[in-house]
Amino acid sequence: MSEARGLLQGLRFPEDRLEAVRILRSCVQVEGEAMRQAHLAGAGGVVTVRRLAGVIDRVLDASYTFLWESPSFTHGRRLPRVGIVAVGGYGRGDLNPFSDIDIVLLHPPKADDLSTHFMIELMHFLWDIRLPLSHSNRSIANCVEIARHELTAKTSFIESRPLVGDASLIQQFEESVGRELLQKGVGRFIQEKAAERNRRHAMHYSSVSLLEPNVKESPGGLRDYHTALWVGATRFGARSLEQLQAVGVITREEQRTVAQAYDFLLRVRTDLHFSQQRKSDVLAIEVQEDTALRLGYVRNGPALAVERFMRDYYLQAREMYHFCASALHRCRPQKRGIGKVLGYMSQKDLGHGFVVTRGELEAKEQGKDPFRERPTLLLEVFLQCQQLGVRPSEDLKALMRARLGLLDEAFRGDPEHSRLFMDILKTPHAAQALRFMHEVGVLGAYLPEFQQITCLVHHDLYHKYTVDEHTLRAVEYVEELPATTDKELKEFAKLSQSIPNPEVLKLALIYHDVGKTKGVEHVEESTVLAREAMERLGLGQKSAGQVELLVRSHLLMNHLAQRRDITDPKIIADFAETVKNVENLKLLCALTYADTRAVGPDIWTVWKGALLWELYMRTHQYFTQEEEVVVTGEALIAQVKGEVLSALSSRMAQAAVDAFFNAMPYKYILSTPAGTIAQHVQLIGGLKDGKLATKHTHYLDLGYSELMVCMRSKPGNFSKIAGTLAAMNINILGAQIYTRNDGLALDTLQIESLEKKPILDDGVWQRLDSELY
Repeated sequence: MSEARGLLQGLRFPEDRLEAVRILRSCVQVEGEAMRQAHLAGAGGVVTVRRLAGVIDRVLDASYTFLWESPSFTHGRRLPRVGIVAVGGYGRGDLNPFSDIDIVLLHPPKADDLSTHFMIELMHFLWDIRLPLSHSNRSIANCVEIARHELTAKTSFIESRPLVGDASLIQQFEESVGRELLQKGVGRFIQEKAAERNRRHAMHYSSVSLLEPNVKESPGGLRDYHTALWVGATRFGARSLEQLQAVGVITREEQRTVAQAYDFLLRVRTDLHFSQQRKSDVLAIEVQEDTALRLGYVRNGPALAVERFMRDYYLQAREMYHFCASALHRCRPQKRGIGKVLGYMSQKDLGHGFVVTRGELEAKEQGKDPFRERPTLLLEVFLQCQQLGVRPSEDLKALMRARLGLLDEAFRGDPEHSRLFMDILKTPHAAQALRFMHEVGVLGAYLPEFQQITCLVHHDLYHKYTVDEHTLRAVEYVEELPATTDKELKEFAKLSQSIPNPEVLKLALIYHDVGKTKGVEHVEESTVLAREAMERLGLGQKSAGQVELLVRSHLLMNHLAQRRDITDPKIIADFAETVKNVENLKLLCALTYADTRAVGPDIWTVWKGALLWELYMRTHQYFTQEEEVVVTGEALIAQVKGEVLSALSSRMAQAAVDAFFNAMPYKYILSTPAGTIAQHVQLIGGLKDGKLATKHTHYLDLGYSELMVCMRSKPGNFSKIAGTLAAMNINILGAQIYTRNDGLALDTLQIESLEKKPILDDGVWQRLDSELY
């Protein structure tokens, strides 16, 4: 501390106060810029945050000493009794560039006027230096009392670190923290921290693999590291990774990987702070590319620098996520007395060295390794979890991670292991089993193609998750579909219930994106990899062919439904030729639904579902029609015209309908429902001054409104309509555009609000009419 104190040597309070503020403010700025330059040159995250904490330590020490030695507080009076304690992240000794500096000013139970005056002057002095302080003035009893009732306060005091001030106050504080906070209520504190972690994760979609993760709060973020240290401190008095390793909470290898992950995350957060010159923890998509470049990433083949950076982020976040889960499990206080007896009594022995206890599958004997003797258990464990409705314990997961090397080429080629894996896919809750397998690393070790897409990123706004997370969510969606109570999905649910081989569908989903390591255009590569994998798994010819077809065609249904005219019989015939039969059609429709849902929370819409279902039904009818009655030419026109006249009743003359049909192209008559044609006939009759007529209808069950526009055809008409809708924040879902042979244009558009709802505000429709007229 003498270095900082030396900066103010010879200065006196209060006459030299402004100069002292200037010197310390300059010290903070100069050191901050030096750290920024060191960061850009590659300094580690831990080095930077601890260097910054050290700078603030020296500034606070110098500030305290400058005031304390002043005659204003020492001459002819008792000395002020005040101590400064760092708490929170600053107390831990880790301070990012624009993070709050959390301190507590300790004072006796009843602070005298001198101590109160000193604290006021000190805080004004520190604020003038422009430190981002978050402070409180407390007695030791007040600290203990608030920590007993507030989880956040207790957590903050657990990380406390004395800085400067009254030695007896600081000693009493440390003793109280050790006695009251670290030794009492340990079990409750750990339970509360586990619940807090679960709530925090839920706020971030319970996924490490979000498109725009929060480096601090998201699953696998820095807060998971902090949580592990907090429970380690209360349970074992272990406040660092080294101490956690010494008491057996983590292994030496885990210590190494977690330290690496922590340094990486700190470096990312430091970069966000420096680059944005403020406290910023969200890796928003618009900053990811620049962050990657500043951290030294470059393009490698098809992988952009930003994609390589984000993949590293997710890999390190996964390590942190596992570390936190493991620490929470291993730091749980052991049951004693009757609780321990009841725990043993509730155990279910499964043989092969495993038992079920409190809903978790775990090794029967600590320290014994059943996997080395029988590697097949690395798959059997997950099948047992499915069958019993339990999850593998954190200790068992750690043991399996240590034995991933057993899943070698010989293991993958064993027909018994292929049978076990297919049994997992056939058994209920396969999606959860696959997620457990992925958390442990077994899924990627057994399916090397899947390992290649673990934490793989494609940098765009469309995909909300990494490729592996997207894949697992797709399997979850397809597995949940048969039992869904969502009325909007009832037809898809019935379809999925009739699929005889859902394991084929799940396999196709696992492999549908494995080719993305080669770039966005991945279908052919995914198909080749899937074909090779099915051969390795020993799948039968029919099932292997279905998986290959589904992977090759997994983008086709959405493309046709959303971008092509599915009223065109040739489109349907060509699609039917691709899928070959109704069974494949059902599989592909279910896969398309799940694939779309898994892209992100707001990607699937009722409108997309309606388009997909229409394509499915038209193709299903193509396959199942027994004997088509062919109606062509004048007979077809007469049939449709009769339906239109029935819909119109006596409201329109036969001559008007005849004139309308004579003016419209044959494709329009073939593809447009009679009810819609009737509305178009009425619309033309309502042209304003012969220039414009509009009509709108709401489809509340499908979540959109339909706009019909009739106007004299001229270049730019549709662009004007689209531009007007865009200016009014209205989304266009679909459009059907026809021009009569007399020059009248009939445009029908399906539209929705930004909230993805029908547009029910009459004022909006009046404004739209006004803008278009």
